[in-house]
Amino acid sequence: MQRYFLPRVSFVNDTATLPADVVHHIGTVLRETPGYRMVLLDGTGLEYEAEVVTLEKKTGTARILERRQATTELPVDVTLAYALPKGDKVELVAQKGTELGMHHFWVFESKRSVAKWDAKKAPKKSNGSKKSCRKRLSNRIVPSYRCANTLQHGN
Repeated sequence: MQRYFLPRVSFVNDTATLPADVVHHIGTVLRETPGYRMVLLDGTGLEYEAEVVTLEKKTGTARILERRQATTELPVDVTLAYALPKGDKVELVAQKGTELGMHHFWVFESKRSVAKWDAKKAPKKSNGSKKSCRKRLSNRIVPSYRCANTLQHGN
């Protein structure tokens, strides 16, 4: 089911008011009609299964069918270790990994890495990635980052 993030004020009793961008996506992009089911999130840790009641040009309404606690966390801690990418790809990996639920990121410089970090820049880049992930998370623990010159292989 498609998931949409709405501001808390959009929910009144058992009805949700759909903003223009959501209405556009449902009606124009997905070509759905009233009766379409989706999941709405309000940023408080709750998710709502809802059904579209009305779709107009710029507004719409949905009836809340079920309210439940969102269970989006992975049941295990996942660590992503990856070689230092070129450019601003570190931010992209941090963003997408966080969206997928990664708990730890290890960035390292490999023999074949084109990009090189000097020791002074690594902590700054790591803190920048943490801040960018913190913006995307509301009820989650911010993932940990570890920067290393190389990964050591265990025997």
